[in-house]
Amino acid sequence: DLMEGAVEVRASSGEGFLGGEDFTRRLAGHVLARRGMNFERAEADSPRLVSRLIQQCEVAKRILSRSDTADVRIPNQVGELAEACWVETVRREEFDRWTDHLMARIEMPIRRALGDTNLKRADIDEVILVGGATRMPRVVERVAELFGKPPLCRLNPDEVVALGAAVQAGLIARESSVEDLVVTDVAPFTMGIAISKQLGTEHRPGYFLPIIHRNTTIPVSRVNSVVTIAPNQTEIKIQIYQGEGRRVEENLLLGEFLVKGIPLGPAGQEIDVRFTYDLNGV
Repeated sequence: DLMEGAVEVRASSGEGFLGGEDFTRRLAGHVLARRGMNFERAEADSPRLVSRLIQQCEVAKRILSRSDTADVRIPNQVGELAEACWVETVRREEFDRWTDHLMARIEMPIRRALGDTNLKRADIDEVILVGGATRMPRVVERVAELFGKPPLCRLNPDEVVALGAAVQAGLIARESSVEDLVVTDVAPFTMGIAISKQLGTEHRPGYFLPIIHRNTTIPVSRVNSVVTIAPNQTEIKIQIYQGEGRRVEENLLLGEFLVKGIPLGPAGQEIDVRFTYDLNGV
């Protein structure tokens, strides 16, 4: 049960390596391909050309959000746009086809968030889109397909982000204007460390030990114990990962440090590892 003026975050999920720039670069790659050029090769050989082309493709991407076609002017090798430069016309249906694989990457986080909360599509009353990339018509269509209903588009997707950040800042600063509001937030990803597992007589490295699981309400502090695997082991390397994979190579390495000064003794000396997540998401 929630008190009046409370907002509860049930689950958080996302694709942290996908954004509007990925769509822009994909567009630039296909424009170059029409001129018989490879994007990666051009980026290495003619960085100014590619840099200016990406600017042109960003403008074209925004035009395609409200028009069926957009022209992309192609700069010369030093990044200059001459009066007689090449111009490629891109249709929205082409852009949607070129970026379809990027659009597919939004499906898994949505399914994961619904699964974490045991909710079905029919249980969702409204879907709100935030962020500039949600202005792309294909994003709106894809979200409508996934939820079985059109998302709310009457709110400015950039202002929504700013307003949300302002409310969060006010809560942290204990601003009187939001004193009646309570917001519970969650950890969006599982946080943990790399460990070795003993299988028979050998130790196999590279396994992920979760310490704070995704969608745990924050602030939170959790501790887990690990042990040394060799006699007279005096230090342990702690490698911190973020992700949901059972093996660490499937997750994102955030950093590492050494725990030194472990007393000499047999294998199995215990070390506590504590993760703390504060209200700022740090």
